[in-house]
Amino acid sequence: MWDSVLYNYHNSPALPFTKLTWDETGQRVKDLLARHRNFSIDSTLDVLKWATETHKIAPSAYEGAEEKVKLTDEYI
Repeated sequence: MWDSVLYNYHNSPALPFTKLTWDETGQRVKDLLARHRNFSIDSTLDVLKWATETHKIAPSAYEGAEEKVKLTDEYI
């Protein structure tokens, strides 16, 4: 899948944040950090190059996916 974080956390919380919203967001952060413990950002990353490459391949990223139709486990 192109971006599993976006897929799993696509709902925007209602504003203004309530205590519950802060608690849920905090739990999401903890979950992401736990799943990606070995993640690091390469200081030599060329962000403009990365963004340009991403923009070029984006049209084909979701081939086979339909708007408002849940993705199948096979697709993911």
